[in-house]
Amino acid sequence: MAERLDSELLGHLLALVAHDLRNPLSALHSNIGYLAGLEQCEDPETREALEDAGLSCECLVVIIDNLDVVARHLVGKGSVPMMRFSMAAVLTDALSRCERIAASHRCQLALAHAGASASVQVKSNRDFVTRALVNLLLNSIQHSGGSTIEVELALQPKGDVVVSITDTGTPLGPEDRERSFLAAGQLVAKTNGNGRYSRGLGLFVARLAAEAAGAKVSAATIGQKNRFTLTLPGDSS
Repeated sequence: MAERLDSELLGHLLALVAHDLRNPLSALHSNIGYLAGLEQCEDPETREALEDAGLSCECLVVIIDNLDVVARHLVGKGSVPMMRFSMAAVLTDALSRCERIAASHRCQLALAHAGASASVQVKSNRDFVTRALVNLLLNSIQHSGGSTIEVELALQPKGDVVVSITDTGTPLGPEDRERSFLAAGQLVAKTNGNGRYSRGLGLFVARLAAEAAGAKVSAATIGQKNRFTLTLPGDSS
């Protein structure tokens, strides 16, 4: 019997898939950590294999988190809980989640705080902000070519809080700066092979996560560098 899947039903199914993947992945990650602690696993090649397996698990965690974000979007869920938190702390957390992946691509993440912005508070959803940042960071890591990625947190004169991520990867074309955050743009990148955002759904999910958190993402090309930004309204209360 044929059955057509509407967006809401597909969203619920994706959420189930993400949920079902988490338990075996957690067990796999735990067992890799156990094996890494055994004396008989001190052989360099064995150690390298375990480290690679652990890194793969971390990448899968991001993919599963992204499935959750897409599922939520398809279901059409409303607002998410908002709370006050330190933007610098969330940025530090997102950077720590990407450190090992950055090292595997032989690139460095260089963080700079702009003055008083290091202690600025925002009112948003911490989880979705983190997911948006992780996806923006991983996009730059994948395309950095082993160079340094500059990450800056700044407080704008009007009170907005901006995280900028600048890399020297393949520049985005003018037509790609907006569509790279759209689902249709991802499909275009897959078919023409020219889009630097053609690996996974990172930038699309970054936009969805940012919008859920009351933030927005954008991309610009400055000289030969790409700059991706996440902008949140400051907490004036």
